[in-house]
Amino acid sequence: MIPAKLRKHIAKVGVPKTKMGDPELLYSSACADRQELERVAPLADGSVVLDVGCGYGRLGLAFAGTRINYVGLDVNLKRFFYAVKLLEPYPNCSCMHMDIRNDHYNAGSLQDPGQFHVGVPDGLFHAACAISLFTHMPERRHVEAYLTEIGRLVRANGALLTTWLLDPPLKVADSNGSLAIYHVGDVTEMLHKAGFEVVSAIGEGKVGNHYRVLSRRTNA
Repeated sequence: MIPAKLRKHIAKVGVPKTKMGDPELLYSSACADRQELERVAPLADGSVVLDVGCGYGRLGLAFAGTRINYVGLDVNLKRFFYAVKLLEPYPNCSCMHMDIRNDHYNAGSLQDPGQFHVGVPDGLFHAACAISLFTHMPERRHVEAYLTEIGRLVRANGALLTTWLLDPPLKVADSNGSLAIYHVGDVTEMLHKAGFEVVSAIGEGKVGNHYRVLSRRTNA
């Protein structure tokens, strides 16, 4: 159940208009993702979690007021500003706007997604999430650039949780409006190339049931 203080604050800032607009659902889904990460990388006090494509800051709810540090990144200014307001009372949570081009969420930027870089030291993060991020990146080179940088940022044995869309005919890469579709084998290949080994994978890879891949950062 969502803590009373957090519920009160969400009511104050307003619930974002998403398919999961109920605060209880937002909180429970965030906690479920946290538990998934901790299957691979138990998070102790002082651990740092990276949320690439944080959107409205949903995942941050699972860490608000804890001794685990949460950092969210997003290219969409509207969602970024909401995430900042949502997590403002919690000093262990912070968000950064990345001015990187995305044809659906940040079309005006001149920064190529293939140049994705976060200016922090290697191995700073104990775990990372990219939920509903690669489902909106139809160019494989952009996905690989993001995964390479995430691989730099996550320390050995750290966890990474990603979600994907899979086309039934298993096309390598295609676009459907703002959606990106990948072949399940290429998902594994791209993760491996970035230094991650797949621990588990579930889901049909559909809009309402993403293909969820939990992976571990290797020592190599």
